[in-house]
Amino acid sequence: MAGIQIDGVNNKIDFDDDADTSISSATDDTLVVEVGGSTLATATATSLTINDGTTITTADNTTQLTLTCTDADADSGPHLSLFRNSGSVADNDLLGMIQFDGVDDGGNTTTYARFISQIIDAGDGSGGSEDTAFRLQTRVSGTLRSLFSIEGGTSGPGEIIVNDPQIDMDFRVESTGLTHALFVDAGNDVVGIGTSSPTPFRLHVDSNTSNTGVAKFNHSHGTPEGIRVIFSAAAPDNTSATFLECQDSSATRLQIQAQGNVQNHDNSYGQISDERIKQNITDANSQWDDIKALKVKNFERKDDVAAYGEGKSVQIGLIAQECETVSPGLIDEQDPSAGDIKVASEFGELNEDGTIKSTTGEKVKAIKYSVLYMKAIKALQEAMAKIETLETKVKALEDA
Repeated sequence: MAGIQIDGVNNKIDFDDDADTSISSATDDTLVVEVGGSTLATATATSLTINDGTTITTADNTTQLTLTCTDADADSGPHLSLFRNSGSVADNDLLGMIQFDGVDDGGNTTTYARFISQIIDAGDGSGGSEDTAFRLQTRVSGTLRSLFSIEGGTSGPGEIIVNDPQIDMDFRVESTGLTHALFVDAGNDVVGIGTSSPTPFRLHVDSNTSNTGVAKFNHSHGTPEGIRVIFSAAAPDNTSATFLECQDSSATRLQIQAQGNVQNHDNSYGQISDERIKQNITDANSQWDDIKALKVKNFERKDDVAAYGEGKSVQIGLIAQECETVSPGLIDEQDPSAGDIKVASEFGELNEDGTIKSTTGEKVKAIKYSVLYMKAIKALQEAMAKIETLETKVKALEDA
C-alpha cells in the first residue's frame, strides 16, 4: 500500500511500501531513523548518533550549521567534541580531522587544507603519560604539507614546529612599522630581524631608527656568562678571518682577528682617566726592583706546537708563575677553557665532542700586561732620573 503506514504495536511510522524507510521508537525514550533498511540515526534524550554521516547542503553562502548555547554561567560553550571511541586505541591513531575540500579547475574534488589531531602516546589512563599532536596541513605544489604542528613528546618535552617538511617556504612576522620584523629565509637557511635580505649571514639584525640600538644582550642572573664566538670546525689563526669587525660608512675601525690580535684604525686604546672620577691619588711606589726582577722569556704555546710543529710560533713574554713571585698584583686567575684542558689535563677532562666534562678546580693564570706597561714607565722614569743625576755629576767633573 502506498503512503504512510503507522504500526502502533512497534511504535513505527513507515514511509514506503516495503517498510524499510521509517521512524520508530521500539525502545523507551529512543527514536530511530531508518532509510532503505539501514539505520541512519538514533536519538535519545541526551545524544544523537548518525551512523553513516550526513551532508548539509545550501544553494548560497548562508551558514550551514550553528551550535548555540544559552547557558549564562562563566564556563565555555557551545562545545564541539570529535570523539574517537575506539575499542583498541593505540599510539599514532588519528583522533579526528577537519578538512577543507573544493573542486579544482579540472572538476576534481580536492582537499586543500585540513586540521589533524593524532595520538602520539596513548598512555595507560592514569594521566600524565598521554601525548598528542595537532597539525595544520595545506597544499603546496599539489601535496599536503604539515606546515604548523604541535607535537607531544614521548621521551622529553614536545615541540612547536613550523615548516616540518623543510620545503622552501619562508616564515615572516610583521610589526606596526616593519614588514620583516622576524624573517626566516627557508631557501637560504638564514634569519633576519628587520631585514628581508639576511644573506650571507646566518643571522642579520638591521635597524634604521634614530637613537635605537641594533641589539642588546642582558644577563640578569647573579652568575652571568657573556657572548662566545667559536670556530668549532677550524682554527684559522690568521688575519683572513675575524671574530669581530666594526665598520662605519667610511672605514673599518676595529677588528679582533682569528689569531686573537686586536687591530684598530687609530692605534689608540686606553682607560677613562678623568681626575674627577678618581680618588686617593698618590705617587706610585718605585717599580725599579720589580721590573729588574722580571724574567723575559721566549716560549711556544702547546696548541701552536700541536698545530704547526715546534719552532714555528715562538713568542716573547713573561711566565705567570715567575711573574707572580715578583709582583702578585699582575696576575689574574680564571676558569680553564676547553682549549686549556686539551693541552693540560691537570685542569680537567673533556668529552669526546671537545666540550668540558669536568674540572679539577685549578685556575689558569693570566698577566695584566697593561698594568705591566705602567710599571715599566714608572721604572723608566726612575732610570731617567738616575741618568740625569749621573749626567750632572759627569758634567761637573768635566768642568772642574
